[in-house]
Amino acid sequence: MEWRDEGIILGTRRHGETSAILEVMTRAHGRHLGLVRGGRSRKQQPVLQPGNRVDLLWRARLDEHLGIFQAEAIEMNAARLMDSAVAVYGLQTMAAHLRLLPERDAHGGLYEALAVMISHLGDADAAGELVARFELLILDELGFGIAQMGDHHRKSLVEAA
Repeated sequence: MEWRDEGIILGTRRHGETSAILEVMTRAHGRHLGLVRGGRSRKQQPVLQPGNRVDLLWRARLDEHLGIFQAEAIEMNAARLMDSAVAVYGLQTMAAHLRLLPERDAHGGLYEALAVMISHLGDADAAGELVARFELLILDELGFGIAQMGDHHRKSLVEAA
């Protein structure tokens, strides 16, 4: 198995002495995990930071396997995001919400929304509204959207806000 896609890095974990397990959100393959050999090297560490947009090549013998990622930077957002505590918190919150979705299910709309929101998280005044809108999108994808609520629940939600 092999595929190529664009992704946004949600997080990394150490694996062994030199490798890392990369968690990304992709347009066509959803939230996906993969091993990056040499992912803890000085060359790879700046690329494998949350918020960065990368070009990914994933390979595995079977579709169910963890697989190996090769990642190349497209857009380096991590340094800009780390300048703002609000941006870091917003990114981590959105990544935690994306972990509620089943792994490897395509959610192209959420990928696009995540990309737009990352570019605007530096604005502390808008970040709260952006994260709240992202949460509503997640609820919609999970089948609990506001549009599906009854009128009584929708009115009480609006009154509470």
